[in-house]
Amino acid sequence: MLDPLNILFRVDAGQDIGFGHLARCTALATIAIKSGAQVHFLGSGEKLDVFINEILSGRCNVRTLTEQETAGAENIFAEVLPPHPNVIIFDTAHHRTLQDLKFFKNELKAARKIADKVLVFDSLGKSSLQFNAVDFLPNDIVVTPYVGAEEYGFNAGTQLNGPLYFVLNPNFKAYLGTRKIRDSATRVLLTCGGSDVANVSAKTLQAINNIADVSLDVRVIIGPGFPDGLIEDIERFSRYSPHQIECLRGRSCLAADMNWCDICVSMSGLTKYELAATGTPAILLSIDKVHADAHQSFNLLKTSWHLGAAHEVSVKELQEKILSLLVKSNVRTEMSNNGQTHVAGDGSSQILEFLERHRHVGT
Repeated sequence: MLDPLNILFRVDAGQDIGFGHLARCTALATIAIKSGAQVHFLGSGEKLDVFINEILSGRCNVRTLTEQETAGAENIFAEVLPPHPNVIIFDTAHHRTLQDLKFFKNELKAARKIADKVLVFDSLGKSSLQFNAVDFLPNDIVVTPYVGAEEYGFNAGTQLNGPLYFVLNPNFKAYLGTRKIRDSATRVLLTCGGSDVANVSAKTLQAINNIADVSLDVRVIIGPGFPDGLIEDIERFSRYSPHQIECLRGRSCLAADMNWCDICVSMSGLTKYELAATGTPAILLSIDKVHADAHQSFNLLKTSWHLGAAHEVSVKELQEKILSLLVKSNVRTEMSNNGQTHVAGDGSSQILEFLERHRHVGT
């Protein structure tokens, strides 16, 4: 019988990066721990250890990188336990990494010296590591768990592509397949990630407040990286709203909120896969044009309406789209069915089973 897996997650989080990478790693770690694996985290970000220990209830080791360590990738794993992990999982495909690809390359070299396997989560298109640094990943496991990943034709290492490998928080399991589409839709969920750098929450509340045709119940998710000024705007728009608005903090999982709502307004990041898996009709906005372009393949699934880059979407357009989706139960039904058909949400098991099968053999 094989010993339990030893897994080291290398992940970053913060206002400028967001918290999607961290959420994915903690979701995967939760399943790994339940299967008996030993889990360790190494990363950068303010209060990273607090967030991880809160989600995983202290069932892992966490070490936050110092500024000195982030300046020298060769020694980055020097004090990490275990000394010889079975796999090091990188979830660092973000703009900071792209700005310093030399550091990333040296990190990979250091990881390969101590681990049996290296697994890298990648993004899509021109913002992907493979597009910018494909020669860094000759023999690693590269996971691109998104619709359209195969279209780019990347062939670095061992490719695990598509939503089959999308990692869903295990708390979603109880809500899969339970979606009810109500004829009279009045419940709106607003979630814009961990930091909402595009200020979409305030803009959407303005749009909702301009809707006078129906009385709405609205839940607004305030992420851990929201700046104080944005929170003040959200609270002000909520206070003077004609609708019932509830501002919620400390949500590490939105499964229950998605199940509660009739529609969701969200950014087009990883949350769109959670919305699809739960059959939640949605209106999506992208943080910028690069992300809007990368969203095109997902848009073909017809699980949501994508309005484009957030800065190009007006308050009036948001208002009209929200009201339109609320009244069109047939469209919401189609979105819901399409989402549940295409996103199963079992990526954690798929990835962990792959790692078990290949832990000591060539990928």
